[in-house]
This record gives sequence, C-alpha cells and structure tokens, in this order.
Amino acid sequence: MFTFTSLVGAQSTCPANQSLLEFDGGVKVLIDVGWDDRFSTDTLRALDRQAPTISLILLTHPTLAHLGAYAHCCKHIPLFDRIPVYATVPVISFGRTLTEDLYSSTALASSTLPANALAEINGDTDQHSSDTHILLPRPSTEEIAGYFSHIHPLKYSQEHEPVSSSNAPPLEGLTITAYPAGHSVGGTIWHIRYGSESVVYAVDWSQARENITSGAAWLGGGATSGSEVIEQLRQPTALVCSSKRSQIVATSGGWRARDEHLLRHIQQTIQQGATVLIPCDSSARALELAFLLERAWVDHVELRNAKLSMATHQSDATMKYARSMLEWMDENVVKDFETQAAPRAAPGQASRGSQPFDFKYLKLIERKSQLDRVLTSSGAKVFLASSDTLDWGFSRDILSSMHEDSHSLVVIPFTPSSSDTDARESRDLSLINMLAAKVDRENTIVQLNDDFEVMNTSVAALGLDETAVYQQYLSCQRQRQDASSLNASTTLETSTDAVDDNSSSSSSEDSDDEHQGRMLNTATTMQTSKRKFGVTDEELGINVLLRRKNAHDFDVRGKRGRERVFPFIAKRKRNDEFGDLIRPEDYLRAEERDDVDSQRPADLTEKENTQIGQKRRLDGRLGGGANGSGAQGAKGNKRRKSSTNERPATKREDAKAAAEQEEDEDESEESDYEPAEPQMLGPQKVTFTMDHMNIKTKLVAVDYSGIHDKRSLQNLLPLIKPRSLILTAGGSEETNLMKADCEQLLGSSASEGSGNTTGSIRIYAPLDGETVDASVDTNAWSIRLSRALVKTLHWQPFRQMGVATIDGQVGNMSLEDDGDASAAKRQKLESQSDDVKQEAQDDLKEAVEAVMPVLNELPIGAAAKSASFAQSVHVGDLRLAELRKLLRERGHTAEFKGEGTLLVDDYIAVRKSGIGKIEIESGGGYAALSSFGVGMGEVKQKIYEGLAVVAAR
Repeated sequence: MFTFTSLVGAQSTCPANQSLLEFDGGVKVLIDVGWDDRFSTDTLRALDRQAPTISLILLTHPTLAHLGAYAHCCKHIPLFDRIPVYATVPVISFGRTLTEDLYSSTALASSTLPANALAEINGDTDQHSSDTHILLPRPSTEEIAGYFSHIHPLKYSQEHEPVSSSNAPPLEGLTITAYPAGHSVGGTIWHIRYGSESVVYAVDWSQARENITSGAAWLGGGATSGSEVIEQLRQPTALVCSSKRSQIVATSGGWRARDEHLLRHIQQTIQQGATVLIPCDSSARALELAFLLERAWVDHVELRNAKLSMATHQSDATMKYARSMLEWMDENVVKDFETQAAPRAAPGQASRGSQPFDFKYLKLIERKSQLDRVLTSSGAKVFLASSDTLDWGFSRDILSSMHEDSHSLVVIPFTPSSSDTDARESRDLSLINMLAAKVDRENTIVQLNDDFEVMNTSVAALGLDETAVYQQYLSCQRQRQDASSLNASTTLETSTDAVDDNSSSSSSEDSDDEHQGRMLNTATTMQTSKRKFGVTDEELGINVLLRRKNAHDFDVRGKRGRERVFPFIAKRKRNDEFGDLIRPEDYLRAEERDDVDSQRPADLTEKENTQIGQKRRLDGRLGGGANGSGAQGAKGNKRRKSSTNERPATKREDAKAAAEQEEDEDESEESDYEPAEPQMLGPQKVTFTMDHMNIKTKLVAVDYSGIHDKRSLQNLLPLIKPRSLILTAGGSEETNLMKADCEQLLGSSASEGSGNTTGSIRIYAPLDGETVDASVDTNAWSIRLSRALVKTLHWQPFRQMGVATIDGQVGNMSLEDDGDASAAKRQKLESQSDDVKQEAQDDLKEAVEAVMPVLNELPIGAAAKSASFAQSVHVGDLRLAELRKLLRERGHTAEFKGEGTLLVDDYIAVRKSGIGKIEIESGGGYAALSSFGVGMGEVKQKIYEGLAVVAAR
C-alpha cells in the first residue's frame, strides 16, 4: 500500500513543500519541511499533527521552500529533532547557511504565536488575535548548527537503508537512493523502495545544464546519457512531480542565451553609471549567479568599472562550503577557474581568484555598515542580494536607496506567471511578485513610475500583559514537551535490542565528536582572543585594571560588592591527573606563528596598541599615527615585513604593488573594526506598518529559477512511464492544465475511475490535506497452490524475497459454485450453542478455502503440448560497488575506470549501461589470466550470485 498526502503546496499559491508518503505498516516518510516568505505557523499546523508518527525525513533542496522550517520545527515541535533526517552534503551545508541568513535578516523568521494558542490562553477569539504579534524564541546559532549536524549525509546513486524514529514502526526493507535533480548544488530526486512499491519523488528539478550544475539524472548524465531513462527511475509505482512552470516554455538557446541577455542588460545599466539589483536566495541559486558574474567581470574589461558585490549575512560561509564541494558540481567549473587564473598568476604563486569560488572581483558583504559604504560610494554598482522577495534583508535596503533612480535596474530572476499573481490578494503578495505583475514578457525592459504598498516591520519589547501571555504559552509548550519526552522514554524502554545497539553506537560517536571538538587549533585560539578583547570598558568594570594596559585608576564611588575591591587573580598552574596543560600556541613553528599573526584581526592590534590620551575616530582608526593605523597600516606593515628579506623592488613591481593597494582599498575599509549591532534582550513582539514606495527604476525578467519547463515535461514523462502520476507543488490553474496535457500525452484514464484499462496511467492532482491511494496492488487475486506443485518449485533467493517460475493450471471448484451452502451456514450460527457454533465456523472456513481456486500441476499430456522454450531470466540490479567488494575479498584488483565501468585484474571490464544491461569484455583473452588463475568464469559467477537466475522450465 502507498498513499500520498500533500501537507502544503498542492494546488496552492504557497511556495512551501511538505509531502507525506505512507507505506504498509504505518511507515511515514516526510519529504521537505518548507516554509513561505510570511513564516506563518499556520503553514506548519498539519505537520505538527503528523510529527509524532513520522518515521524519517528527506530533504531535497537547500531553499526556503524545501527546508526553511526545519530549525523552527526542531525547536518548537516536541521530539521533532529526534526524527532521522537524510540529505546530501550540500543540502546540509547550504541549508544551514540559508537558515542562519534568514534569522539574521528578519525577525519574522522567528514566527509569531499562533492565533489559536492566543485564543485558548485569553479565553476568546477576539482579544490579541489580530493586534498582537508576539515573537517566538528563535533558535540560536549553536542550536541551528546542532540541528543540521544531526542530518545523515548521503551520496548520489548509493542505496541506503535508513533507521526509523523511536516512536515509529521499524523500516524493514525500505531503501532510499538520491539522484541529481539539478536546480541547486546537491539537489535530490528521491527513489524510495518498500516491498513492491517504487516511488520517485521529483520536485523542482531541471534537466538543462547550467554553469555549475549538470542537470537531473533522468537520462544518466555524463558519458552514459542517452535517449532512455535509467533503469532505476523507469516505470515506478508512482511519480510525484511538481507542476510549477508546466505552462512556460524556456527561452530558445538554453542557459547560454539566458546569460547573454542578463549581461547585456547589466552592461547597458553600467554605461549609464546606475545600479543593478538582482534579488536571490543566499545559497542555492546565488551560487549560479555569483559564478556567472565573476566570470563575466574576468572576460569583459568594460564591466570592471562597476563594483560587484554579493550581500548576504552568510556569504563567506557559503563560499567556503562551495569551495569544498566541487565534486557535486559540473566538471567544467574547475576547468573554467583554472583557465581564467592561469594568465593572472605568476610562476609558482597563486593569485586571488585562482581557486574555485575564491572571487577576485566579487566582494562579499555580510554587515549593514559594509553595505552602506558601498551604497554611498560613487560609480556604477551591481548587487547580488538576499532576500529574493524584496520584503526584507539586504535587497530591501538596496531597493530603498535606488528606487528613485530611473536609470537603475531591478532584475526579476524568474518568469512571471499570471496565475500566481491573480490568485492572491494584493496585501499578501511579496514585493517581487507585485513588480513581476508589471512585466509582460521575459527579457523586455519596463520603465516603472508606480506607487507600491510595502510592509515594514519593527521589533519592540513586550508589555506587562503581553509578557504574561508569553509566559503562559511557554508554560504550555514545556508541559507538552515533558509529556512527549515521557512517552518517548517509555517507547525506548520497550524497544528491541537492535535499536538499543544503534542508540548506544550513536551516543559513542557523539561523544567522540565532542572530544574531537575540544581540540584546540589556531582558529579557536583567535576566536577566544576576539571575545576576550572585544568588550568595552563599561562591560569590564573593575577588571579594566587587569585587562587594559596603562589603566591605573577606577572610580569606585557608588559601586557595590566586587566593584569596590581591587581585583586579584591567583595565577596557578592548570593541570589535572594526566599532567600539565599544554598550550599548542607555545609550540608553533616560525611560519605557523606568522600565519597566526597575519590572521589576527586588525581591531585587536589597535586595541592592544592604544595608549592613554590617544583619540579614536569613528571609522576605527587611531589618531596621531605616522603611517595611519587600522587595516591599511596593518597591510602596509605586512608588505614591508614580507619585503625586507627580498631583493629591492623594481619600478614595475612598485607600480604593481600600488595597483594592488588601490584594489584593496575597499577590502581594507570592510575589515575595519565595527561594534556589534545592539540586540534587544528578552521576549519581543513585531509590529507591521504599511508604507508607499514610488519606484521609478527599470525592470526586466530573466529566468534563473532553474526549474523544468513544459518542453522538458513533455519529453521525459513518456520515457519515465510511471504507473501513477501525482502532481504537486504548483498553483491550481497550472496543475489542472498540466493534468489535462498529461492525460492527452500519456493516454491515461481519469483518476477517479476504478476501471482503468491495462497499461493506462492514473493521474492525481490532490489538494492540500487530501490523501490519494497510488498503490501498485490495486488489482490482486488470491489463489491456492497445490502441495504437489509447491514441491516442484525451485526458489532463488534474492535480497529478502524468493523468486520461482510456475507452470500450472487452475483447477475446478471443489464445492458448490453458487455459494448457497456458505450462506446457509452463516444463518445457522445465530441459533446454535457455543460448541455447535464453533464447529459451524470451522466448517464455514473449510468451505471458503475450498471455494478458492487451486493451481495444480499440468497434466503430462498438457505439459507436452504447452511446453515453453523461454530463456532464463535474471532478476535484480547488479551494483558494481558490491561486485568490486566481493572480488577484492577474493584477492583480485578491481577499480572503477570511468563512469559505469569496473576493471578487474587490468584485463576484464564489466560495464553497466543506463538501462541496466551488463557487458563483460576481456582485453587480453584467456592467455592473459591473472596470477590467481581465474578468468571470465569467476567474474560471471560473482555476477550471478548478486542476481536471482530464474531458469525456464
């Protein structure tokens, strides 16, 4: 049995995705924990009800629509953080940076108290329901890191047997496999197998190749791509596909033509000295645009007159993760960077921009003060900023500063859809959607001069009455958490030994990670120093006499307690039963110590060199310095220090150093000391105010959504050949249109009808909360096998099943065909005693079993006439990784050479095509047998052992 329920996103204008798949035995798989740009808890209400029974969670893309609510659910839904979660490594890493960027950009990401909870607390539905927006406690940075560290990482094309949640039934025989989906780095198409069910979940995939992604894996990808869908994704029981953009045809020319259109619009705006704003997310699609713009600045000199910036709160972490995940990207990414960096790098030296995603022209902005400096500077500017809704984040700040400039340009990174815009009220639309409604077609510039109603948010502390409501709500949540934890502990006590072993092993791994995390390194040392020196004199109090140099006086008038006594710290040697404490920084080599000194923040050096009487400027520099302290002085000292032991510089080198000094001016400004933004402590509330913004900028739409279009769906769906097609993640209008197109394209029958013809495809378009049954065994019959026939069966074990061929004939009914005897026996049960009643029930059971058809052996004469000459059949799917492991255990050498090819003993090649066909070739013939005296025979034997060979009878 397999049922599908869309919790959020089906025939809805909400972009979030939450899908629930249920199999036999109560196994529930939740795919995606998405959220919308309003961060409403109403979107998570259905998920909250299903959370106690969820077995595992799968994540597809590192976007707000697919995992934006994951951290919120882990913090506010009881036991949600104990559910096993699986995703690819890029989805885990970029999902973490996305979540941290959301909570850093807007207070709305914390969400507000649900309206129904306020009504229950206040006793009515009117008070506090519409006027009060109390913010829930947001997860801290450490909590977010912990939530994402618990996700189990997976690789592409590797079948995995997941572990179930402690509250859910065991997952016996369920396997999950991740395949590339395009759209984002690490994006996933999930293939789930459980018993006879084979489900492919493909939402927001893209078959087209882009700058850093190779596209979806439907046709295999790479060298094995062809005209047929790979066997693992072909003819599934059910295909869950997104209907988004199903009526949009992509621009002819592919992604290259799309990039040319965008660069042409940017170049025209730069020539006028104006600003270009490209709103995007902070991780998934931002990498595609950042890679494109950096490469354009390298290739086109005329673009370098404009400042190129990427403004997100986690841009540095995002690029750090991107540099470590090149194997998840297209193979041409590294080649492009190597080609571009070769002319710039000197022999034996690595210049800036020589490594992938180590940009030379793209400046990373993470703070509001850095953005303000760039905005107030002169010249043309190009911004890649979050969020993609223009309702909050750096993109909103940039738009507020440029909305009156008629020469500036705002790029909408998707193709506008009229169905999505008309379906929602104007007050519920994001600003980007309101702008998209002004665009008629793609790649056409529109000059705006319109007023738009925008929403502004502000945060304030709670009043006395609101604080009481907030505390009461937290008390209710704590009671709910305690009750859920009690139920979970009871379940754990009655669990099986296997689950206990898994939990103990996981706890030991966690303890190992904890001990490893305590190891000191240079980075942690510098972070500790930064926290130590980053406090003010007021925060230090009386300890300023110890922490600050040349500080000898402290005013104790009006002080109490410790503030009136001179501080004293007894310096004692720190040791334990294992010996003295070892400080790694005391044993650094000379070159390592130089690296540590170079990584030391400039603001720390300034504070240490601060003397009494020196003035401090607002930009973080010290007055009275001969060479100008701060970041520029540090850079100048560093250059002079590095050049003291070298030969005298030539004029050409001096000019080059001067040019580098000018290029680093912006960077030096960004590295100046900046005090942390003050944060409001305690419970808070958010207030909304509506304002009008007169936008006079230019507007153009260039499709960078990275999602399939109508042509891709029409070409691939007939090749996939699913038995059932479930449409989700799209608006109501486009979903119904796609359903009609698929019925005509695939020759399917209506999903409501029960008499589907053989070979027809059932198409479902459920609403949110509606459950559809897409099981494979909708037409099943029961038949008995005679004992004589069972004795002749030759079972072939395959995984957890047995496979055998049967030749027989259905025998006649042994009792009355009309079944009157059975009906008469049921009527007698009403008036019989218990003993007689039991005997009657046994007789009825025997009668029902006798009526069931029986499959007998073929008679000798009939067997000779109907003898079949069918060939043997190989059942199963050979995994080259398992074959390599088996051959290595026997002492052979087996290595992968290319995609889908295993080379054994340097002369036997085992190939697996995209359709599952196995080919074995010998390069040296039988005269070139290995030293183990084994040839093709043993390799074939190991292949047969991994398959069930069903011989014809």
